Amino acid sequence: MVKRREPVLRLLHVSDVHVGKECMGVPTERILRHAATLAEIDDRILVISGDLTETGEESQMLKARDAVGALPPDQCFVVPGNHFYRWVLGNFGDLPSKEEAFLRIFKDYLGRSWRRSSPFPRVRMIGEDYLLVGLNSMAVDRWFAGGEVGREQRAALGNVLKKCRREGRRPVIAVHHSTEGGGSFLQLDDASEVKSTAAGFRALLLCGHMHRRLRVKGTPSGRPRIVEAPAIKKDAEGVAVDVGRKKTAEMKVILRDSDGFLPRFSGRVVIVRLRNDLRLNVIAKVEGLAGRKVVMTATLCDWLGRDFAGRKGERTADGKWGAQWSLDPRTGAEDNWDFAFPWQGAPLTPQKAILVRLEFLVDGRPWCRSSFRTLAAERRFEKTFLKGLERSLP
Repeated sequence: MVKRREPVLRLLHVSDVHVGKECMGVPTERILRHAATLAEIDDRILVISGDLTETGEESQMLKARDAVGALPPDQCFVVPGNHFYRWVLGNFGDLPSKEEAFLRIFKDYLGRSWRRSSPFPRVRMIGEDYLLVGLNSMAVDRWFAGGEVGREQRAALGNVLKKCRREGRRPVIAVHHSTEGGGSFLQLDDASEVKSTAAGFRALLLCGHMHRRLRVKGTPSGRPRIVEAPAIKKDAEGVAVDVGRKKTAEMKVILRDSDGFLPRFSGRVVIVRLRNDLRLNVIAKVEGLAGRKVVMTATLCDWLGRDFAGRKGERTADGKWGAQWSLDPRTGAEDNWDFAFPWQGAPLTPQKAILVRLEFLVDGRPWCRSSFRTLAAERRFEKTFLKGLERSLP
């Protein structure tokens, strides 16, 4: 019997964008657009856990929607936060009109309502294995920025999770307010009840609100695993989350550097097989790294990372067979390299796995990398790549 491959749900979790503000000189909608581009290229669903805008004005909502507008509806999921209904000295303004504007402007990114009588919870099925659930934690009677999911939503959430169990799905719950503390003015008042409701369902809970560094908490007794994202407004960071049926992995994604740029590498890799030769074409572009020495290294190896023997050509610094170029980060123009790998040893059989690795170095230190795997049987292999920061700049 063939064992079914475990499906993985790939997410990019961001929070507290606060469109209408800047993060160290960069408009937050620009950072959100960069996050949406990363999600599109890296084939992830962008999950935004609230506070897309600073004051909940319709003009700010439209800017936020435009920033993610390149994503199809099934690749972005949004929940509201307390700044959608911005209070000013106890004056909440026209809450019904702001809620109506939010539901109207982001209707394509909200999923469907679980109950006809209430706009939340929202749900969206992802294949046969996962379900996204969106909660509204805004409590209009709070004096400051605290929140509450409320009894009705918790009861509906319990029914949603029971349905997930019957259908064999793993739930991913998005809510704005953090379930992990925050003090009397910022906390989610019914955090314990929300976690108890989600206990025993292998749930993953995504939240924000606190403007803290990335926090990941695996709670005992079957309670949900909690991922609290940093604030784009404060740190311009997000979280790449790979969700399996049983396990979850998280990695911080830095969306800009300390100079206010949005550094990234983008381009395309094309591999063409001509008899027993391979031709590799790499088109690469670097942005946001003016004043830095940037080098890209391309290497060719088998699927275990071993160099193919008997090849003619350059040797890179680590002994792999490939080529190395310096990129000019000032112009922003694309650099195009085209070179052949002549095969001189064992025949290039169709079953032979080919791995191309691209490594980017900034000022001589590794920064980020991409790898692409194909089989020699494929006459042509083409892959687009975009890499944002995976770690702080050296």
